[in-house]
Formats: sequence, C-alpha cells, structure tokens
Amino acid sequence: MRRLGKERMTEVEEMALEEALTCREAARAGDVQARDQFYRYLGLALEAAKARAPYESPRLAAIAVRDEKADDRVITGESARERLLQTVLAVIAAEDAEAAARADCAIDVTPAAEPAHNEPDDDGDGEAA
Repeated sequence: MRRLGKERMTEVEEMALEEALTCREAARAGDVQARDQFYRYLGLALEAAKARAPYESPRLAAIAVRDEKADDRVITGESARERLLQTVLAVIAAEDAEAAARADCAIDVTPAAEPAHNEPDDDGDGEAA
C-alpha cells in the first residue's frame, strides 16, 4: 500500500527532527560542525512541515460578510400590467414597513397636553369676565 504525500512529509519531518536533536547537545557545547548540522536538519524539518501544511490545515481567506435579506415577494401576474402593479405595491409596502420601523425607534417629542385651568373663558377682548 502506497503512502500519501503528506504521510511521506511527516516521515521526513520526524527523521530530520530526530537528527537535529542528536546534534543539539554538541551544538550547545560549542561544536561548530554540530551546530551547522543542527540548523540544516531543523531547516529540513521546517520545509517538510511547510510542504505538508496545505494538506492538513485550510488557508484562511478574507471574505466580506453581507447581510442578505430573503426576498419573499413573488410576482405572479399574468400580464405585464399586473406584474408592474404587484411590483409597485410591493415597493410601497416595503417603504411603509421601513417608515413604521423608523417610527417605532423615534423619540416622541410632542408636547404634553397643558393642564386644564379653572379660569373663566376669555372671549379675546382682554377683559376677564
């Protein structure tokens, strides 16, 4: 049974990391050749991981989020005149719904009714009765 490419890349990565770890102690002790070997094997492990990544992790992509409203209006008129009338009525209904929604959110700024005074009626001539 043949292995998949990503499985081979995993194998290569594991072998390179194993070799890098064997060189690590000598590299820490100051062995220049061991340090070069360590970084070489570490680079191979990194390359194998990068080659395998597209097969294991999806790329993230920037996408625009849109708020799509369902269009539940169905124009079913048989003649062009009926379809036009239905379209116009649907537009009017949508505008009325938007106006009602705005009215629900609006602040009521109408003045309160003035309190009733127990004063005699004034006939407008400036004199009190």
